[in-house]
Amino acid sequence: MGAIDINKNITIDGAGHSISTAEKSFGVGTSWGSTVTGKYHVINIMGGTVTLKNLTIDGGWDSLTENDKNQVNTYSAARSGINVWTTGASATVTLNNVTVNNCSVYGIVVNGASSTVTATDVTIGENNRWGINSDSNGTFENVQRRNQCRFCSGSRQG
Repeated sequence: MGAIDINKNITIDGAGHSISTAEKSFGVGTSWGSTVTGKYHVINIMGGTVTLKNLTIDGGWDSLTENDKNQVNTYSAARSGINVWTTGASATVTLNNVTVNNCSVYGIVVNGASSTVTATDVTIGENNRWGINSDSNGTFENVQRRNQCRFCSGSRQG
């Protein structure tokens, strides 16, 4: 689930604007290994042909501080900025001039055999865990990356 759920053909042109989450508005999800995650995504794409362009997404994560030992501030941020997750439907997503920052786990997730994301001029800023996660046969094609993402490791793409 996301603040914005998409399952049809649509183009969203942010015209240089941002989608920002209110602090502590995404609830605390379940534990995932040693990480507690935000419960929801900012944009959740479940199908369709989707274009996101000229847009910044801010998940509301503020790096963990000593005063936040219960991790409530950190992990009530959005789980990911863009989540492409298909089960049965197909999703073809184009990202152009998109920035994703401050999510409790990933900037972008691509999951499901029928999920394809093509990214041009995409910036992945600081997120709590990784920048981009593409697995379960999802396809992420990075045509041109503006900046290196932070916290990219293992099989996750960056």
